[in-house]
Amino acid sequence: MATLIFWELRALIETMKFLLPLFVLDLCLIFVDARTLCKDMNNEEVDWFVFYKMPKQTWSSDANVAAGTGFIYLDSNNKKWQQQTVGLDSLNQAIAYTMQAYYNNPSNNRLFHVLYNDEIPDSTVWSDTSGHTKGAAVFDTLYGFWLIHSLPRFLNNASYEFPSNAHRYGQAGICVSLNYEDSFPNLAMQLYNTNPFIYSSFLPPKMEYDAPLMRKVLNGQRSDEEPYYSVNSFICTNGASFKHFAKEESSMQICTTTWLPRRSPTRWSSNPGFTNPSKTKTFFRTVPTVSTSTTRNT
Repeated sequence: MATLIFWELRALIETMKFLLPLFVLDLCLIFVDARTLCKDMNNEEVDWFVFYKMPKQTWSSDANVAAGTGFIYLDSNNKKWQQQTVGLDSLNQAIAYTMQAYYNNPSNNRLFHVLYNDEIPDSTVWSDTSGHTKGAAVFDTLYGFWLIHSLPRFLNNASYEFPSNAHRYGQAGICVSLNYEDSFPNLAMQLYNTNPFIYSSFLPPKMEYDAPLMRKVLNGQRSDEEPYYSVNSFICTNGASFKHFAKEESSMQICTTTWLPRRSPTRWSSNPGFTNPSKTKTFFRTVPTVSTSTTRNT
């Protein structure tokens, strides 16, 4: 009897030795698939992407442009603007794919998220005292992304939707993939200096320990000490370098004379004829290296 049990145990051990590497491999594949990073138009990980939503043009032969959801896009792998065959109201495009890291499990207690917009989605509520800034950031303890955009009442905090109010004007945005350890404290500092109007957030205890300033941000606190601005560098997961400028409105002179190139115009277009950002080359040339946020005076 003892001999039989011995051989059964030995057979079990041999089987486990065979299965264990496969089990570990499966876990690794699951982990890789779950990385919290920006996604491209094919739902693949990407270092960064930029999009420009064209103004609504009802006479356009392109159904998405006519509806006010048409957009062009470039990313770290494809650095030429390409008009997309889907609109921003589709679930099959980069922003929707990226945000699924949050939407797939909004109550995940291991995932940091913050959604902010001075015009709250699905609401007429807006803030004239917070930063004129819009975006979302989602992080686990290894990776994360920061999506900055100009769309009012976007993004919904329950599922991906494109708001009806966002069709008319030209809008733009950028997403960057970041390492948690290097970037999370810097993210807290930049948000602290832009005073975002936050409508959804969660901060896991470990991340609060790593970046205590983030708790102040989520509690609605803002920087009240000079110089009322902050400049921080962010290095993407594959090495692309970005510099983010955060400031109070009262610091505009510092921003324009010290930080930015002499020619760096921005464009918020309501002109239906304005469809191509190459006509403002100086702005879109600086987007991959510079993003700006302004906080209103209170």
